Formats: sequence, C-alpha cells, structure tokens
Amino acid sequence: MCWNISRRRNGNGQPCHQWMQYAVCGKHEILQKICRNQRHPEEWRVTPLAVSTAERKERCMSTNQYQEMRNRQQAEINAFPMFFAFNKQQFAEGMRTLGLSLSDTCQMCSIFGGGYCRKSDAAKLDEMLTRHRKELEDAISSDKTGKGFIFDMFLQELENHEYSYTGDVQEALGCFGYYAPVYGGYAAADDRPLSGLQ
Repeated sequence: MCWNISRRRNGNGQPCHQWMQYAVCGKHEILQKICRNQRHPEEWRVTPLAVSTAERKERCMSTNQYQEMRNRQQAEINAFPMFFAFNKQQFAEGMRTLGLSLSDTCQMCSIFGGGYCRKSDAAKLDEMLTRHRKELEDAISSDKTGKGFIFDMFLQELENHEYSYTGDVQEALGCFGYYAPVYGGYAAADDRPLSGLQ
C-alpha cells in the first residue's frame, strides 16, 4: 500500500480543510517520523492513497465496471434530442439543432440545469434517467462484498474528485448521496458502498 504525507493549507486564520500533498511513500513509518519532526506536527498527516501503484496497475489491466456504465449512459444522454442554453443565442442555436424555430417555443419544456427538450420527449428523458439510476442501484446491490463494482465506483469518483491531492472524500461520497461533516459520521442503511472506501 502507498501512503502520502500532506500538510493542512493555511486558511488565513480561518479553519481550512484542504491538504497539500508533499510526498508519497510505501513505508508508513517513515512518513510518520517526518510528521513528528515538523515544527507544527498537528498540521501534518499521513493517509493511505486510494490505491497503491501495484494495485492500480493490476486494476488497470481489468476494466472498471462503473466507468463502463457511466460511458455507456453518457453516450445515450449525448444522443438524446435536448440542448443546454444559458443565453438567447445558445437557445436559438439549440432550437435549430432540433429542427425548430424560435416561434416553436410552445413545443419545448425546460429541464434541469438550463436544459431544454421537446415536450413530446420529456417522458422519454425521464424514463432514460430513471433507467440509468436503476442500473446503478442494481449494480451496487449485486456487489455483495463491496470489492467489485462498488470498489470501481469509489475508485473512479475519488480520482475524479482529486482525492489523492485533497485527501477529502466528501465530494466523492456526495455523488452517491452520502453527506456528513466527517467520514466517521456517514450513515447509511447499506454499509457495503462505504466498505469500498476501506
């Protein structure tokens, strides 16, 4: 297993929860000794990396089931007849991509995050997103140990949210509906997803 040593960033007198990584090493004891010998050892910590280099190489040889699912779902979303617009020009361009003119706005409906689709496609969009969520839930449910799909899921999201740099799991856990001020405070009816973090 690989470990990293990091120091709490200066929050200009304010509490700061971001950490700056200084070194990575396979020997926990060496990094602990470095921490203890610092001027302010309470500002330093040693934490495990999400996965060791050897484990990462081994996992890279196999496919990440979670990423495969996300890629497949994203391709389906990208192909869906909808657009996102944040000003009048983008809205006009989006309408043209759907083969509509600005006088056809009565055929459109607003969806989440600045998105638009035809009213006739709204139910299909809802069905697709519901199906995607169910596919994720089913994949989580089928991983009885937390070492397959769930591990891949957390590995991918920890990397996406730069865990190796920040040392903060909160953003990655937030992707799956886990929110709490500290890791120890996360509560869930099903602990298997959190076992993927260990």
